[in-house]
This record gives sequence, structure tokens and C-alpha cells, in this order.
Amino acid sequence: MNKKRALSKLIVLAFLLVSGLSASLSQAEIAVIVHPMNMSTIELPDIRRYFLGKRKRYTNGLVVVPLDQSHSSSEKKEFVETVLSKSQVQLKTYWAELLFTGKGTPPIEKESSEEVIQEVATNRSAIGYIDASEVKGEVRIVLIF
Repeated sequence: MNKKRALSKLIVLAFLLVSGLSASLSQAEIAVIVHPMNMSTIELPDIRRYFLGKRKRYTNGLVVVPLDQSHSSSEKKEFVETVLSKSQVQLKTYWAELLFTGKGTPPIEKESSEEVIQEVATNRSAIGYIDASEVKGEVRIVLIF
């Protein structure tokens, strides 16, 4: 009986390891992108400030135009949790308070990565995030996570 119990524990453990591995493999990398002519050096804390409305200009003086993905996208969920260190509910509450007090407006929401790429490629002030596999030569990556 001990051999059967040990074998079933081993099978459960193997299943958990494989399912955890496949979940981590399926999670896409996210790239934060800017216009190729935007020569600002951009660090993670600055990206966080741009997307929370706490900093309005790049180090080169250009006004920042942050672009958000659709609220239902996996890219947004990953970006909000990893870069902004918030849940989507916390972020929604954060922006509701700023809007109500007149102290800020949330990033412009785009419906797809293609829309983010198009806007970033044509607007030197834009900054957005997309699945890293969708990056094209018309934008510059400043961070991958």
C-alpha cells in the first residue's frame, strides 16, 4: 500500500510541475516601446511614473503620452501587476480618485497591440506596451519583462 501511495504522490507532483512549467512558458514577455527617435533613457521607475500620471515629461523634455491596452487584455494584466505593482481594481480606484479630484487622467486606451504600435510609430511622445513577439522595426524597446 505504501508503494501505491508513494506512486500517486509522485504522479501528482509530476503533474503539478508540468502544469506549472507550461503555465510559465505560455506567459508572454511584455515590451515597453517608444518612438525610435525618442532618445530618452527610460528606467522602470520612470515608466511607472508615466503610467500613473506622476511624471508628465521625458528627460528630453517631450510630453509623455502613455498608451494602455484594453482592460481585458493579458498584456494589461501583466503590465499592471508587474510594472505598476497594482491589481486592475486598485488601478481603477487610483484613476477614479485622480479624475474626481481633477489631478490626472488615465492613459489613452487602445484596443489592440497593432493600434499601440501604430500610435507609437507616428507619435514621438507616445509610450506603450505590447507582447514582445509583436514588436516591429518601427518602434524602439526600452524594457522587456
